[in-house]
Amino acid sequence: MGWDFKKINDTYFEGNKELSSTNEEDAVKELEKLRTLLTYIAICRKIGIRIESYMISKIPRLGPYICYTGPQEFMAPPLTADELKRFETFVSASPEIRKLAEGLNETYLLKSPQNRLIILWAITEAIFNDEPEPLLSKDEVESILDFAAKLPTLRGSKRLEELRRALSDPNRLPLKSRNRRISENMAKELNLDAEDVYRNIQKTSVVVAKYRHGVEAEVEEARSVERFLRRLLERYLEKRLAPSSSKN
Repeated sequence: MGWDFKKINDTYFEGNKELSSTNEEDAVKELEKLRTLLTYIAICRKIGIRIESYMISKIPRLGPYICYTGPQEFMAPPLTADELKRFETFVSASPEIRKLAEGLNETYLLKSPQNRLIILWAITEAIFNDEPEPLLSKDEVESILDFAAKLPTLRGSKRLEELRRALSDPNRLPLKSRNRRISENMAKELNLDAEDVYRNIQKTSVVVAKYRHGVEAEVEEARSVERFLRRLLERYLEKRLAPSSSKN
């Protein structure tokens, strides 16, 4: 990529690249290429990497300062030959996969378990949730409405139309709950036991709901569901970046 890197300390390093153009748009494009590479390194090494600051000089030169963090501060080992091959797949991956990688990188950087879990859950919903199907068929809805119309308290009432909307709306009366849909899609994609995944997804949604409503969850419980989501999302990402994958 033509970058020169210099280690500042165990947490920071500096990168510089000389450009043949003084156009700032060209510099921004080079910065995005670097950001893509750093995101890929982050998911390969399971460490958080971010660009702390950058400067575009008139020379012309582009020089960002980059920080990476993880369970321990250390210099990340170089990418293997297989990882370098998969980088080509990552560059051409779908926006969904790129967003997933960026989200995981963000969680590696965050110190708050609450924020990490909320981001992991949001990624999980975005990838594995789908549109709900209605619980009742049209004929079943009409049969229920025919019976309801005979009730003295509902005969001629506007509530009958509200009942129709409620019975026909899959978001209000779905055939399968959101957690069930996420679990089944995740289990199918990763070849897992659907009921086991469902139990863990239920636990996870409860903990996330506590955090969103300002209620503290049990520390070990929160760590457990975070590990569960992170492990499966990393596994899903690895599958999508495998050379044999055709779904990127």
